[in-house]
Amino acid sequence: MAVYDILPTENLKWDDIRDTLNAGEGVVDNNAINAFKETSGINVWSKHKPVVLAVNFCQDFNSGAANYNSTWWQGSDGNCGLVPKTLFNFSEVIENTDGEMNGWTYNLPKGGSSQPYRLGDFAGYCKYANPPIYNLLATPNKVVYNTSTPVSISAGIRVGTDAKQLTFADFPTLKNYYFGVYCLGRQRGFKARATSNSNVGSGNAGLELNVKGLPVDTYDVYPFLAESPVAQTDPDKAMTLYTLPNLKVYQFEIVNEYELYYEISWEVKFTVREGGTTKRFTNLRLDFRFPDKDYDDPQDVGEVRENYDIDVSASAGQTVTVKTGTTTILSTELLKGCKIWARVSNNTESYTGNNYVRG
Repeated sequence: MAVYDILPTENLKWDDIRDTLNAGEGVVDNNAINAFKETSGINVWSKHKPVVLAVNFCQDFNSGAANYNSTWWQGSDGNCGLVPKTLFNFSEVIENTDGEMNGWTYNLPKGGSSQPYRLGDFAGYCKYANPPIYNLLATPNKVVYNTSTPVSISAGIRVGTDAKQLTFADFPTLKNYYFGVYCLGRQRGFKARATSNSNVGSGNAGLELNVKGLPVDTYDVYPFLAESPVAQTDPDKAMTLYTLPNLKVYQFEIVNEYELYYEISWEVKFTVREGGTTKRFTNLRLDFRFPDKDYDDPQDVGEVRENYDIDVSASAGQTVTVKTGTTTILSTELLKGCKIWARVSNNTESYTGNNYVRG
């Protein structure tokens, strides 16, 4: 007996199949039929695994053999043992996106002459196979209302073919489908949908969404596969749609300009010169100012001032960290050219500096 990451293609033993499946959280006893049950824990993204095909032997790796079929692992319908979740309209993707299989299922053979069990289908089975698509993202995930900047929406996609795990290039039909997203506003219910310009078989899983004119809201992004490309301004048309497995719902926000903010991380240090006396400070004041402003100038709209109680001491020749933190900045103009002033003080003296390095 042995547990394999990839089951051997020669001298494959039943014990090795059973133990490898059980190591992958399957429940398989000595009855070989149980290797073809849902409880077997088969990794459906392995290229080589049991599929429905009405032949008794199909996996002989000797290309000269009479029963050789180089694409047996695609099964009788070309979907590699998988059943994609069909959608009848774009909005159905909402109720069929759970972040895992998203409605896709694995069609295990049921036995008999039309769907025979073949232990040889496990030859080359990969226990750690990964899905062909992953990690849905929208960037930027926060934009100002009526901006002309599009939101780029994409997912990671493995390209080409792989001897161990499925890619979209392995699906004769699905490889010609298009990555798309359906976006729905949480509060006001406004919708947008679009697809990429080239198919997933070519490795394309990305698009740019025009958000100009979409109202202020948080938008949930649901991914799907479309039979034909669809521009954002196109009317709906009849086509086959599927969910996309292994992708979670993502969000982006459209906000009013005053709601768009950023955080600046900072660290204040103080050095006592050699030969100096020990200093103890109890107050820190930070001023985030426009670059043309001095420390004592009147505060302008958009600038930020923060005060902190501290208790920090430094002796001669010592550099100490006074405080670290983050500060929220609402003004986009201040972010373009921010000067930070720091002032440490006690009841009798104070020191001010503005040596700021933008990170």
